[in-house]
Amino acid sequence: MTNLFPNRKIGSLCSKITDGAHHSPKGHTEGYPMFSVKDMEENGFSYDNVKLISEEDYQKLIKGGCRPEMDDVLIAKDGSYLKYVFRVKETKEEVILSSIAILRPDKNKVVPSYLQHVLRAPYLRKHMSNFVTGSALPRIILADFKKVEIPLPDKETQLRISRVLDSYDDLIDVNKRRISILEQLVEEQYKEWFVRKRFPGWEKTKNEQGIPFNWTIKRFDEFVTLKRGHDLPNDKMKDGKYPVVASTSIKGFHNEFKAEPPIVVTGRSGTLGTVQYIETRAWPLNTSLYSKDFHQNSPRYVYFVLKGLKLENFNSGAGVPTLNRNHLASLKLIVPPIALQNQFEESARPIYNEIRVLESTNENLVKTKGLLLPRLISGQLSIRHVKTPIQQVL
Repeated sequence: MTNLFPNRKIGSLCSKITDGAHHSPKGHTEGYPMFSVKDMEENGFSYDNVKLISEEDYQKLIKGGCRPEMDDVLIAKDGSYLKYVFRVKETKEEVILSSIAILRPDKNKVVPSYLQHVLRAPYLRKHMSNFVTGSALPRIILADFKKVEIPLPDKETQLRISRVLDSYDDLIDVNKRRISILEQLVEEQYKEWFVRKRFPGWEKTKNEQGIPFNWTIKRFDEFVTLKRGHDLPNDKMKDGKYPVVASTSIKGFHNEFKAEPPIVVTGRSGTLGTVQYIETRAWPLNTSLYSKDFHQNSPRYVYFVLKGLKLENFNSGAGVPTLNRNHLASLKLIVPPIALQNQFEESARPIYNEIRVLESTNENLVKTKGLLLPRLISGQLSIRHVKTPIQQVL
């Protein structure tokens, strides 16, 4: 990439570059969050499965410099290095493990948000492969990482670039929150109809032994058939349009698929309890279980049933958490008639249509930002000619 700005070594722009704790204290049911790279998301940490540690261990780790501070830039150091990079927006009572690196920007030299965006540039991640060790678990060597050079315009230009790119992130986050609210609305309707059993016409429906008329009791394996996902090593993944679905999220995209939509996917190994609904052809990974047969049940209804089962409680692994399908097979479920399931799915359709519009908007925002990022930080596109997403609408 042709760069019109001067290059500076990352180490010269930061007052501190280090990683988190190199030992993991004993976990507790209550306490302070201790994050590892597995807890990182696009713009922050997930608290869903975070480890909690004691007050005593937390205080020791603070003294050891393992608590991120406001405007620190955190990077995924181990595993999928640089997959996640984000700026800390407020100091919280939490610490990190060594799989995450802390970059503390020298604000006299570099704008923290600008540093975050530069480190997200795809070309830099590709360049970083020269500074990575380990084949089974690749990790960034921080001593070498400090020597990596990045383009650095004057601070005023850094600020302008950051404001534009931040505006894309902010709008994407707003849309994600709207999606989350809409999904909660559908889930609340599911609970009203099928958990609290206040479905349309419930007042006039007779119960037989505590079960509404026409509802049936089925074994789990009569309700839905789950199949183990398929192996796909990272070096075999080829760019394509089909999502590769891991136990908790979409890992990437491949040029082949193994399952037809709609697909309900949940974790089989590693992380349990997350349930995903996929509306396109996809490749469920071997760390997951996916729906092979809905047995004439509504896919959306099956999705919410699996979410409500709290599958993480069916862990059968001694070391690595594992979901054993045999333990689920004989589980008894109270199942409403398919007509009522379909009525629920139909009533939720307008909300899911709105969700798809928001998801499509976010995809376009991500693509546009991805095109702008390398051109802005290289100086090939003048920041004076770029508008924020809001300015483009007005």
